[in-house]
Amino acid sequence: MTGGWSNDLIKHCHFRIFDSNNEIFFKDVRKFGNMKIITQSQFNEKFNSNHDLLNKSYNLKIHLNYLETKIKAKKSICSIIMDQKYFPGVGNYIKSESLYASKIHPEEKWGNLTKDLKINLIKNIQRVMNDSYNSGGAELKDFKNPFNTASAAISTSATTIGFVNVTDDGSDVTVETCFAEVGTGPACLATDATSTLSNTILIE
Repeated sequence: MTGGWSNDLIKHCHFRIFDSNNEIFFKDVRKFGNMKIITQSQFNEKFNSNHDLLNKSYNLKIHLNYLETKIKAKKSICSIIMDQKYFPGVGNYIKSESLYASKIHPEEKWGNLTKDLKINLIKNIQRVMNDSYNSGGAELKDFKNPFNTASAAISTSATTIGFVNVTDDGSDVTVETCFAEVGTGPACLATDATSTLSNTILIE
């Protein structure tokens, strides 16, 4: 992840969330970050908590059955692990560490793995993700994880999925911006912020 949040409008701030009392800005020097307004149902399609290995209710058997029905035998392990539909939150270093621990070549095909190897791979992915989560995740030089503390560590390498609820009652547009970090569920950064979309700053 790159960029970060600021309470002040400083250089390289490209996105603003605000209501009548508060405001927060997204700072992204390299402009790699992006945001998209989607509906709750679209958000649910992108983030399936049943496949989130950091979810407390995660069930390996259910997840493996899902993978077996969706993945073609000739698909490479590397592309499968990096596909957020199958393993939400997995990035490059989690993929690499998990494959190394499992002694599986990245270009090995899904169909060539035994059930035991698949289970071992999933468990290793889960272990690496938990280790990353507990240690605060990876941080690039231009990103500071505000949650990277002993009491509340969140993996910044994991995928962050965001959505904005938009409700138009004919006069005002209510904008609610939320983000879901892997394993945490939706956490609203700004809720019930009444404004018009034309007043919301977004420069790509």
